[in-house]
Formats: sequence, structure tokens, C-alpha cells
Amino acid sequence: MHGDRLRKGLAQFMSIALAWTVTLALVVGCNAANSYRDTIATSFGYITWAQGEYKVSCTANPSASTCALITRSIGLQNAAVDALDAYCNGLAATGQQQWKSGGPCSPVKGLQGALVAALAALNPVIADLKLLATGKSSPKLTADGLLDKPSVHASLLNARIEGGR
Repeated sequence: MHGDRLRKGLAQFMSIALAWTVTLALVVGCNAANSYRDTIATSFGYITWAQGEYKVSCTANPSASTCALITRSIGLQNAAVDALDAYCNGLAATGQQQWKSGGPCSPVKGLQGALVAALAALNPVIADLKLLATGKSSPKLTADGLLDKPSVHASLLNARIEGGR
């Protein structure tokens, strides 16, 4: 019973955190393009590391879970790059180059949602690669696994008590 309440509380917290992240990205405007670009560049670094680290084992067994994670991350990163290119390739200011020609980002505001969605899909997969890079034996801690930790129970209960005041 407490586990269900904690799970619902964690899901609600994650929804609020995502909403704030998207709102902040919308408010920041052009600086958001730099943040998006940096996120994609960071993901490229983790993907490159994982490809080098697991090349031999993935060549021998491409269906292994780690290899599937790497392959998925590559696809999601490519989708994020395409979304950033589409978002930033709006009409350039007079005298400036287009984004694809090395100019600054000229946002197409209507495409920001697609870009944010592409990054939201990429981030958890890259988080899994980060866990691999830090030497963790399990590439992902599930929400259920996290909620089973006593320290998480205490933190969530404290947050709920303090937030209710």
C-alpha cells in the first residue's frame, strides 16, 4: 500500500520535474539551442565511449542487452540531431548564414516540441550509458528498485511532509 503511494508520488514528482524542464527551455529561448546542442554532444561522447568499450563483445554477440542499448542510443541521438537541425534552420537574419551552413540557430518555434520530445527520449538511454561508463554492473536501476531502498522511502516521506506544510 505504501509502495503504491510512493510510486504515485514519484511519478507525480517526475511529471512536475519534466514540465519545469520544458518550461525553462521555452523561457530560455536561443540559449536553449546551446543547451540542446550540448546535450546532444554529450550523448555523442558517451555513445563513442560505449562503442569503443563494447566493440569486441558486441561483434561477438550483437543481441546482448548492452549492445541493444548502444544501438538504441545511436538511433535516438540521430533523431535528436535531426530535430535540432530542423528547429534551428529557420529563416536566418539578414547577413547571417543558415544554421546548416555554420550560422547561428534561427529557431522554428513550432518545432521545439519535437526537439524536446527527441531529447526526452534520448536522455534516459544516455543515463544508462553513463551508468555503464561509471562501472556499475547493472545498466539501469528501475523505479521499483529505487523505491525499495529505505533511504528513498525516508527522502520521499520527508519531501511529502515538508511540501505539505
